[in-house]
Amino acid sequence: MSAASNELLHERDGDEVPVGFSELFFDLVFVFAITQVSHTILEHFSVLGLVQSFIVLLALWWSWICTTWVTNWLDAEKATVRLLLFGLMALGLLLASAVPDAFAERGLYFAMAYVGFQLGRTAFVFWASKGHAELRANFIRAGTWFATVGIVWIAGGIAAPEDRIWIWGLAMMLDLLAAAVRFWLPVLGATPFSHWDIEGGHIAHRCGLFMIIVLGEAVLLIGGGFAENVWTVELEVCFLACVAVIVAMWWIYFGEPGGIAQHRVASHPRSVLLALTAYTYLPVLFVSGAVLTAVGSELVLEDPAVIPHGLEKAVLIAGPALFLIAAVIVARLIFGKWKPLRIAAALTMVALVPLPTSALATSLSIALIVTLLAILEYLQWRRLDDEDKARLRGDPHRI
Repeated sequence: MSAASNELLHERDGDEVPVGFSELFFDLVFVFAITQVSHTILEHFSVLGLVQSFIVLLALWWSWICTTWVTNWLDAEKATVRLLLFGLMALGLLLASAVPDAFAERGLYFAMAYVGFQLGRTAFVFWASKGHAELRANFIRAGTWFATVGIVWIAGGIAAPEDRIWIWGLAMMLDLLAAAVRFWLPVLGATPFSHWDIEGGHIAHRCGLFMIIVLGEAVLLIGGGFAENVWTVELEVCFLACVAVIVAMWWIYFGEPGGIAQHRVASHPRSVLLALTAYTYLPVLFVSGAVLTAVGSELVLEDPAVIPHGLEKAVLIAGPALFLIAAVIVARLIFGKWKPLRIAAALTMVALVPLPTSALATSLSIALIVTLLAILEYLQWRRLDDEDKARLRGDPHRI
């Protein structure tokens, strides 16, 4: 590897890759992007609107997580890498600005920004990894996939709005497939896992920061929905219930034992596989659940006394339920255990769907379920001795 390349790449010396301030600055674009998605769902509240918003959300997530993998290799505090992130911020702002009309007159802008985001970043890493044959070969494969699928994205942007959902749905599936098959290409084959020399703790930490962005959007919608309506006892109780749900979701993700998952990934012998499954694909469920929870909170705060039906009731319950389903799967992947309490909580929420309860009663029920779950899991953690806690953390010095 050349000296110039070494200056841009992290040295793998066993230490955790730190999250740089330039990465946090880059994340601000996605604060705006998530806000755009949640408001688009509210403005186009229908099954079609939800499907379209999900495709857009996937594109935003894939742009962000692929960049997170890149900053796991590149030192984000180097001036050249900072310039890359700043350039991606500009494309990200264009991408986010086009979200509300991505399936209308701004489809081509959205597609071009997304393709430019993916290809521009990939080309930069190809240049920066000169002299690093394994990493460069990986980005030759990735660039070929992004360029090929990019044609489909651009075609969707040009196509009639009613056809765009099918074309972009296909493009998004191909993008997701690419990493799953490790950017397999004829002749070159797939990238070996051994060539993905990553530091798993950094990716886990970055995903936690993205969850803060999404939960933060829920906080904004809850605060805005409460402030804009006439304050009644019912609204105040509903407001408290919505806040309790968000706090409990935070605790399930970041508190004990969920919060120690980051340390487990960093020390796990198959950290690359865990980073790919638990922190690349699975967060789609966490993020979707949190966004739907934010949207559901806005809906119930409009009129707590109304009895929600159909799509409104489904969204209100699906948000926290999806979040818990993701929490069940991540616990299985990282700790090798199923979480019966989380499964029971998710099933109890689903059982609320056919009940003709008001928005307030439904919100209180969901708040009770997730809060009780968070408390019980914390009490379970407190009962463990130090050796069991060390084993869960994956601390080789304490097992």
